[in-house]
Amino acid sequence: MNVNQAPQELEGRLAGLLAHRYGDGTVYLPRTGTDGLFDIAVRSGLVSDEGFVTRKGRALLARHGH
Repeated sequence: MNVNQAPQELEGRLAGLLAHRYGDGTVYLPRTGTDGLFDIAVRSGLVSDEGFVTRKGRALLARHGH
């Protein structure tokens, strides 16, 4: 992943990743296109260490219409 991406582009990609979740809130990783996004989401507090979308992650999803 290119860490020098525009913040809006990265935020949009993170929202797309978080949209891949089960009904209980756990995030699942698609086969392609995640290249390090999950680790960034955890470090950013969007996903818990256990793999659940956090309140901060749900706010990001709401901002992006997911």
